[in-house]
Amino acid sequence: MKIDNHYGNYVVFSAKMSIKEFKGCPERLKKIAQLFESKTKNYPNDVLELSGNPNQKTGLKLYHCTKGLDDHTCSIPDKQATALFKKSDNAIADKFAKLFKIFKRQDKDYEIGNKFINQLLRRDLYKDASNFEMNFWDILVNKGIKDMQISMSRDPVLKNFIMQ
Repeated sequence: MKIDNHYGNYVVFSAKMSIKEFKGCPERLKKIAQLFESKTKNYPNDVLELSGNPNQKTGLKLYHCTKGLDDHTCSIPDKQATALFKKSDNAIADKFAKLFKIFKRQDKDYEIGNKFINQLLRRDLYKDASNFEMNFWDILVNKGIKDMQISMSRDPVLKNFIMQ
């Protein structure tokens, strides 16, 4: 665990949760991060980064990145961030873990789509599936966004988060 609490409160938790420029209670964040890590221990190459300030009117941002895949970004408006941080540490870690798993599900869909496109291109005699590939990715990305919105809408806390 690497902790550097100089002015920016930058904390990195075992490549699991990163709190960058997060202005809040560092001791509480350590506990939330440990709980989050225990819930997502099977994903050592992933980082969930939290930034912002739950005590001001700035809201929060969550970033998820996995090696080799697109990043996911989610905003938590001020009102929802304030309500979230009134919950217990375990409840907060649960919400972050749930959102993380929604992101991972989309990553898996993209991975399957990428394998499909690569197989298709290997079989294409003319090596020109670009139009189909563009249309396929448009459909898959739109499906992924819709799936995330549906999953998040079923949770009373996550439904107020904004995917970007």
